[in-house]
Order: sequence, then structure tokens, then C-alpha cells
Amino acid sequence: MKDRLDVTGAMWRPPGSEAVLRLCTVIANGGLTAYWQHHVRCDYRRTRAALYQEQLDIAA
Repeated sequence: MKDRLDVTGAMWRPPGSEAVLRLCTVIANGGLTAYWQHHVRCDYRRTRAALYQEQLDIAA
């Protein structure tokens, strides 16, 4: 972990370093597949589903 965050010239802010730490923890615990499926579902809801919600409301 120290090697990842100690790269010369890297400027880590708390949110970025926290995200790296959490992802490394997920990988170390063997939960990457489940995490990635959850991430893809959330990303779909956040980006694509919201784009078409108005059309779905009109059709209903």
C-alpha cells in the first residue's frame, strides 16, 4: 500500500487515498467480483436509468 501511495510526484487527497485503501481491502478479502457487480448496477442507475426516467413516467 505504501508503494502505491508513495509514488514520486503523486498528490493524494483524502478522498482518493480512501478510495484506494477501500479497493485494496475489497481485493484482499476476495470480494472484488461482488463489489464490481454492485458498482456496475449503481453506475447504471446513476447514469443511464436517470436519462430515461422522464420517458417512462410519460408512458405510464
